[in-house]
Amino acid sequence: MFKVLLFPESISELRGVASGAKVDFLDLLLENCPELLHKEDGCTSATVKNKKDFFIIHNEDEVRVRPASSMALARYSGRSYDRSAFLYGGELAGNAFGWAEDWFYCVNYLPVRKPDLRGAPRYFVARRVLEEKNITGALKFLRSVDDASGFHYLMGNTDGEAVSVEKRVKDISIRTAIPAYFHSNHYIHPKFNNSETVRTKSSMIRLSIAKKEVGRNTNPKEALTIWRGELRRPFDKDDYDSKTFATVIADLKQKIISIY
Repeated sequence: MFKVLLFPESISELRGVASGAKVDFLDLLLENCPELLHKEDGCTSATVKNKKDFFIIHNEDEVRVRPASSMALARYSGRSYDRSAFLYGGELAGNAFGWAEDWFYCVNYLPVRKPDLRGAPRYFVARRVLEEKNITGALKFLRSVDDASGFHYLMGNTDGEAVSVEKRVKDISIRTAIPAYFHSNHYIHPKFNNSETVRTKSSMIRLSIAKKEVGRNTNPKEALTIWRGELRRPFDKDDYDSKTFATVIADLKQKIISIY
C-alpha cells in the first residue's frame, strides 16, 4: 500500500509521540496518511525579491474546527542538526512550514483527481524535507520519491535563491520563484496546468488577490497587511469552513522568522 516503510525515522517518531501522548500508534499513522482520510487544507504563499528585501510570506490555513491549542512550534536539534517547524498535534512536522539557519520552506496542499496509494503519503515526504540541509538536498530528495498525492513547496535561502516545487503523483515540476511569485491551492506550472487540474473558487480568488495586490517592490510590512487582511480566511460566505491560524514571514536577508 503506502510507502511508509521508506521513512523509518518518521515511523519511530510517531511511535514516540503515541507513547508519550498515550494514544494508539495506528490512529496516529492513519492521521499522517491524509490521502486515506481525504484531508484537505488551503494556504496562500508568495516570494518577493528586490534590491532592499527578500522574503517569503505564507498564510497557514486549516479547517475551522481545529482548536488553536493543537498547534505548536517545535525545534529538532542534534550534533550537526537544527531545525524548527510549525506543526499540528498528531501530525508529522514539515507539512506547514519549517526552517533552518539559512533556508526556509512552506507547503500548500494541491488536490489531485486520483491519489496513488502505492506512493508515499505527502506528510511523510514533507517531514523528510525538513531534515535536509539546503534547497539542493531538498530538491534531490523530492525528485527521488513518488508521492501519493500533491503538495507545493516554496523554498528560499539566504543566498538569494527561491524555487517553487509542484509535486503530483509520480511527477514533479520545479521553477524559479523570483522576483515576485505567488501560489495557492491549485497547479499553476505549465507542466501540470491542464484539464486534470482541480481549481477551487477559493484558491483562484486568493491567487488573483495576491497577484493584484503584491508586486516585486512590495515590502514585508505591506505584504503582511494583505495576508492578514484580504487573504485572511474566511474571506467570504463561501469560504466559511476554513480559517487562517497563522501568518509567517521569512525575511531571508535579515535571517528573521516572524509568526503572527
